[in-house]
Amino acid sequence: MEDLNKNQIILLTLLVSFVTSIATGIVTVTLMDEAPPGITQTINRVVERTIERVVPGEASVATVIREVPVITNDQELVVGVVAAASPAVVSIADSTGVAVGTGFLVTDKHWIVTADLVAREGADKSAFTITLSTGAKFSAALISLPTPIGVSVLRLERALGDESAEALPFLTLTEEPVLTGQSVVALSLSASSVGGAITMSGGLVTSVTTSSSEPPVSSLTTDASNENNLGGPLLNLQGQVIGINKKAGLALGIEALKQVLTSLL
Repeated sequence: MEDLNKNQIILLTLLVSFVTSIATGIVTVTLMDEAPPGITQTINRVVERTIERVVPGEASVATVIREVPVITNDQELVVGVVAAASPAVVSIADSTGVAVGTGFLVTDKHWIVTADLVAREGADKSAFTITLSTGAKFSAALISLPTPIGVSVLRLERALGDESAEALPFLTLTEEPVLTGQSVVALSLSASSVGGAITMSGGLVTSVTTSSSEPPVSSLTTDASNENNLGGPLLNLQGQVIGINKKAGLALGIEALKQVLTSLL
């Protein structure tokens, strides 16, 4: 080292830094590939890639890519989830005009999913009124299901005004496993106010219980589900449906809904 001049020392330092960076990158990618989905989702929310365009002059354009830490807190995520999901959340009333719960649109077939509270004894299965958050109203009828597993599905029949059922928004279902401890959002819609009022309850999944039936169905214990959002969607922070609010403190896992939709399709 004593025989190295200043320039050689600088070059050696740069070489060591370069090799270290490459090794760190390889280790990081390997760990990310092996990490559980919940951890990688959290990391992806914290670090985002941004692109800057650097123009040294009119002759050339250089593109510089750098990693910039962007801190996104849960409050911002929840606000985004509520705004994006609200148009697909509906209020359900029976033939007498009594509200029986909340539901939500799934697929582009104008199907509405809710808990089985709408299929109670004595209900007129062909005369439900659906109210969207915009105030638009539609008639709907209950679809018969081959196996009752706690889910009811209604189909929009016709508009009760000048509204159109074309291109109505709908929610997507998660493909990721639900993890104990993850943050969730439960939505409901009250049709009592003009235009409807979306209500949000936030919380955590405190336990996941899977049945021994075939195929298995999970139950989610969460403080986000309550008596005001029965039948409404339980969402993760990516805005995807992970369950249906069944009763206070409990939601039906997404497997039951997927079974129903598969049988109908």
